[in-house]
Amino acid sequence: HIILVFLTMGIVIFIAHENGYIIMATNNYNNYILFFIGSFAGICMINLSSNFLSLKPVFQNIIIYISKNTLIINSFHLLTFSFLKGIMVFVFHIPVEILYGKIVPNIVFALVSLFSCLPIAYIINKHFPFIIGKKRSPEG
Repeated sequence: HIILVFLTMGIVIFIAHENGYIIMATNNYNNYILFFIGSFAGICMINLSSNFLSLKPVFQNIIIYISKNTLIINSFHLLTFSFLKGIMVFVFHIPVEILYGKIVPNIVFALVSLFSCLPIAYIINKHFPFIIGKKRSPEG
């Protein structure tokens, strides 16, 4: 599995470099064939990585928790992006342009955003489960 993870990661990085900067908001995908190949390679990479990590007991509970809370994460990730960019710029004086066209800073940014959404998911599940269509927990 790990060899396939690195193979698909290499494909994603190569295609991202070759295809250039993608702006989905303006429908700028550059080469559509490269875009779709890179997209499917990225999906395979994430799937293989998740399967590989789920075999490790340490990561298994984290992956299950993230999987169960994807609705909340998807609802709050853009808000989290804005908040984190504000912290980057105004607290740490890091220009937001550092994220443009760079893979590693964006991966770090996405992971920080993901893990920033997890406390929100915990609070919603614990105190406001009706927001996501669940009944109030018996203990709360």
